[in-house]
Amino acid sequence: MGYMMNLKFLSTALLLVILVSGGAYYLISDSVDSGMDSIPAADEVPVMDAGNFPVEETSDDVSSINSAKVEISNFSFQPQELRITVGTKVVWKNEDSVNHNVISDKGDFASRLLAKGESFESTFNSKGTFTYYCGPHPWMKATVIVE
Repeated sequence: MGYMMNLKFLSTALLLVILVSGGAYYLISDSVDSGMDSIPAADEVPVMDAGNFPVEETSDDVSSINSAKVEISNFSFQPQELRITVGTKVVWKNEDSVNHNVISDKGDFASRLLAKGESFESTFNSKGTFTYYCGPHPWMKATVIVE
């Protein structure tokens, strides 16, 4: 009787090990094999809610005296700290191959997702420090300081 119980226990344990290792292999192989093919399309990327902020579409013209440009590239905002004066228009242009957006931490401005080559602008009419980030990539952070 003891031999049969040990055999049943060992069979059950072996089956459990096979199932767990097969599931782990499936999870690992799926994430390793998929590589860059697993990057979601722009319309599938979840975006943090930017609220009901005005969104301004822009052109690439930043030729006026009171304008500054922020380039979005390599998953970063450049420059990461921008110092401007009151009344300056800031234009963010996405030069990255993936979509990004610009969202103020305090809700002062927010853009839609910007594809490569698209821009967003906001004019800063009051002094202060304005921190912002990219919704799909929240580790991308930068600051506009209005003096």
